[in-house]
Parts: sequence; C-alpha cells; structure tokens
Amino acid sequence: MADKTIIFSISFFFLFLCIFFIVMLITWNKRSISNLRRQHALAQDTQRKLLKATIAGQELERKVIAENLHDDIGPLLSSLKLQVRNRSNDPDFQANFSDTLDLAVGEIRRVSQRLSPLIFEELGLNKAVRYVSDEFVNLSGIALELNWDDRIQDQLNQERKLAIFRILQEALNNVVKHAGAKQVTITAAISEDGRCLIDIQDDGCGIQGGAEARLGLGMNSMMARAESMDATFAISSTGRGTCLTLTIPIG
Repeated sequence: MADKTIIFSISFFFLFLCIFFIVMLITWNKRSISNLRRQHALAQDTQRKLLKATIAGQELERKVIAENLHDDIGPLLSSLKLQVRNRSNDPDFQANFSDTLDLAVGEIRRVSQRLSPLIFEELGLNKAVRYVSDEFVNLSGIALELNWDDRIQDQLNQERKLAIFRILQEALNNVVKHAGAKQVTITAAISEDGRCLIDIQDDGCGIQGGAEARLGLGMNSMMARAESMDATFAISSTGRGTCLTLTIPIG
C-alpha cells in the first residue's frame, strides 16, 4: 500500500511538472507573439513617420523651387522678351521669338503651380481638385468626369488632404504620359463604414509589358503618400484601361 502511495505521489508530481511546463511554454509563446506584434507595430509606426518626414521635406523643396521659378526665371524671360523686341529689326524674328518665350513662360507658370501647393492652400481640397481637373482637360484634350463628394474636405486633416491632392496630380500626369486615354473618371465618396474612397479610372491602353517601369517613379510616389496617411492604394488593369483605388481611413 505504501509503495502504491509513493508511486502515485511521484506520478502526480511529474504530471504537475508537465502541466507546469506546458503552461509556461504557452505563456512564453503568447508573450513572444505579443512582443513580435509590438515590434512590428513600432517598425510600421517608425516607417510611417520617416515617410511623413520625407514627404514634408519634398513639399518644402517643391515650394522653394516653385517660388524660384516664379520669382526669378519668369521675370528673366519677360525681360529678355522686351530686350529682343527693342533691339531686333526683324519683325518675323520678333514674332517667333516672342511666341517661343510666351510658351516658355506659360510652361514655367504651369510647372510652378504644379510644384507648389499654393492652389491647394488658397482654394482648399474641393476647389483645388476641380481646378486641376479643368486644367487637365484644357491642356490634354482628354475628357474628364468628376464625381466628388464635398464632405471629404471636412472629414480629413490637412496632411491627408494634401496627400490626396498630390496623388490626383500624379495620376492625371500618368494618364497624359502613358495611358493614351480619351476619358478619365474620378469618383470620390464617403462610405457608410467611415472611409474615404477614391477611384481614378481611364479607358486607355492599360498596363502592358514594360509599362510598370515607365510608371515606376510616379507609382512609387503615390504609394508612399498613401502609406504615409495609413491608406491603401491598389491598381488594376485589364488591358482596356487602368483603375487606381485609394482608401483612406477617417479620423
């Protein structure tokens, strides 16, 4: 009887040890997973902060370049135009040179406006989007249908609104350069679950072989801006056009 008691006690002790080690292993595993998740979240937060800092630096550089173009290069070309007009005796040369300079001044003005967020800052997101859309139609000859929910302007902070504005600019620039499209449709709305959804759809050639490389820089810029505001950026193409979808959390 005593032997059975000893055997039972030893068995119970080893069973207790097994259960103890299993519980410890489960606890350690949970803590490891929790630590990994915390490290991953910290890494994502750090990456997002770095992206925001990089984009803020880019915006500052753009603003400086735009101001230099507007304040220095523009007046210089205008002065050159007056000098040629005053000194040249060839009317045809004057006319051709004047037209060329006018084109250069106009292009510098457009580049300056594109680089600087002045339009966005002065007009706000809703009016700035309409301004850029009208300018796109006038310069490219491509039809554009804009379905824009004006509530977006009041639902997002300034940083996210500027990111949206820049993404739209880059997307329209890609359409002109690469898509060969005749029609672009921009749709922006607030969803029932509290997200801002933006679709940019064109009827161009889509993304075909080698197109990814040509789109690379602009696409990377759009994706980086989306990531900086914790948004998702998706692109789909069937060969009959391209659709960019931007999903931005509100709050």
